[in-house]
Amino acid sequence: MRAWSRKNCLVAITIFVPLLSGEAIAQNLLKNPYFDPGIEPWGIFPDDGRVFWDTGMDHHDVGSTAAASVHLDTADTESFAAQCVPIDRNVTYVASTWVYAACSGMRFYVFWASNDDCSDTGSFDNVFARSSTSNAWENLTVAATPPAGATEAVVTLVNPGGCSNGAYFDDVMFESQAIFADGFEGEALE
Repeated sequence: MRAWSRKNCLVAITIFVPLLSGEAIAQNLLKNPYFDPGIEPWGIFPDDGRVFWDTGMDHHDVGSTAAASVHLDTADTESFAAQCVPIDRNVTYVASTWVYAACSGMRFYVFWASNDDCSDTGSFDNVFARSSTSNAWENLTVAATPPAGATEAVVTLVNPGGCSNGAYFDDVMFESQAIFADGFEGEALE
């Protein structure tokens, strides 16, 4: 019988231990985060055809089928796409998206709610990020800790208006921050 070398043991541990741990791989709580088959189940406003699924613009062709994004094409008024998801109030979340627009100032929010239909978002503080670049894909990321009483999160992509050609959002994530809580990340490389 041949013993495993130290290198082979390290490879086996690196591959199999994360598979056994429920917290090793964060799970996106959002449905259809890549907008590949369309924009369902995202809620949109306005629903007059100016917020739509667009296969002409995609961030890194990530996803399972047709590469696409959601296009908030409202230069004269605010528009948004939002999704309500149940949360664990004892968990901190990381939310991120990619945005492309001709103007800076596109917004990415996490609102909190206690009603299952997320109708009471005004009852809680929110967290958000605002884009600062134009004519390039930009990642927006926020850490979001639910306030007392919150049971739902509303992840919201916003074009505040005033920007010609609107904004494209893609690759939206809403995940538990637990994967980063073990202290094994080491120091950042500079």
